[in-house]
Amino acid sequence: MSAFADYIVPVALKVMKIVEYSEDLNEKINNGILIERDSEEEIEVRAASLFATAKLTEAVNLRRPANKAIIIPQLDYRLWKSYHATHHPHHLTYTIMY
Repeated sequence: MSAFADYIVPVALKVMKIVEYSEDLNEKINNGILIERDSEEEIEVRAASLFATAKLTEAVNLRRPANKAIIIPQLDYRLWKSYHATHHPHHLTYTIMY
């Protein structure tokens, strides 16, 4: 299972300085400029989120006993719950994919 490639998880990962985007993409996100569906930029945001949540889950589990390991959707929910009500900008993409 993977994380949900939504619009809040990338915000959490960016605020926590786990992911960093190109200057151009960062400017678009910060200024609310539409990022086209299926564009390289949208794929970059979604792929980075999926990869980072997988690696972060691995890192968390290295610090926990085996019987208390988490799975990626649990980490995803923690990130979503903590960051969905913040005012940090998120990428804008018209899509039905997430």
